[in-house]
Amino acid sequence: MHQRKVRLLLCVPGLLVMISGCADSQEQNEVSDQKRPISGAVISGRAAPPDNAPSESAIRELAERGDPSFQFLLGMTSEDPREGARWLRRSADQGHLQAQTSLASLHLQGKGVERSESEAMLWLGRAAAQGHAVAQATLGTFYLQGEQRGTPEDLLLAYMWLDVALPNLESTNAEQARTDRQKVSGLMKVEQIERAQELSRKCLAQNYRNCGA
Repeated sequence: MHQRKVRLLLCVPGLLVMISGCADSQEQNEVSDQKRPISGAVISGRAAPPDNAPSESAIRELAERGDPSFQFLLGMTSEDPREGARWLRRSADQGHLQAQTSLASLHLQGKGVERSESEAMLWLGRAAAQGHAVAQATLGTFYLQGEQRGTPEDLLLAYMWLDVALPNLESTNAEQARTDRQKVSGLMKVEQIERAQELSRKCLAQNYRNCGA
């Protein structure tokens, strides 16, 4: 598949570094190759098409034909938040990794879609099952925070997802995930940690499918 780089310009304050990718620097990031697990990638904001991108009409035609990459591009460049979210949903439904993480971010913000932690977790879960390390670590953090986010607390799943994500994370994301895993460990008994580690090994062996089952 042809790789298309998309520059994401808008960082969202108040979200986890794992989700916004902004940290304190607010620097711009580039995302390429939606098949590859992305560490520290921006997964929220509005995209500006690259200089060599097809025309808007050509992008829309390809998106309407069902191409998930162009559905994602159209979703990220739309001026209408609701229309953008609809295109991201169509792309995400076809398994487009960046569309799934972007849709999760929109649900966390309530931009163009209903604000919903549970919907965000659903799309993060689908991205995590494709090996997206940032989505995996974010899921782990959500399971740790539990009621603070209006989501179920599950220390076993929190530890498992953070543990699975860590080898593929870099920089600030890895530091945050390591800190969160240490917090989880402090709340667990030895036998619970051993069980979580077993789930982590099983998750890796199953290539991230049906993790935690």
